[in-house]
Amino acid sequence: MIGRPALQQAKMCAVFMLGGFCGGLWMASQPALAAQSERFMTGDTLYAMAVSSEDPAQSSARSYVLGFLDGLMHLRDAKICIGVDVPAESVYGLVIQTLTQRPDLRRYNAASLVREIVSSHYPCA
Repeated sequence: MIGRPALQQAKMCAVFMLGGFCGGLWMASQPALAAQSERFMTGDTLYAMAVSSEDPAQSSARSYVLGFLDGLMHLRDAKICIGVDVPAESVYGLVIQTLTQRPDLRRYNAASLVREIVSSHYPCA
């Protein structure tokens, strides 16, 4: 039988793997974008996926952001406090809106951007 900490860790791994897998699938079909970062997804890649006219790319961007945030919530990240009444879509929209308004940020690691954008709007008191 799996203990509670091990089960939570397994769930987190599954969430991160799914987000990475979805993003990886889309990036593999976009050679010019995949070449930008061989190790981590950048904000440029995440933004390109989010504003793509292709549904799979948009779904991958949404899965990446929400999966990453779900993982942070399981870790009980002290920097982020999103209320249960806040819809996931509004948090995703906030991330994409910020990347739209601040193209200068897109060169950074996508996970770091998501964490910083969300923590600045949903800080813990």
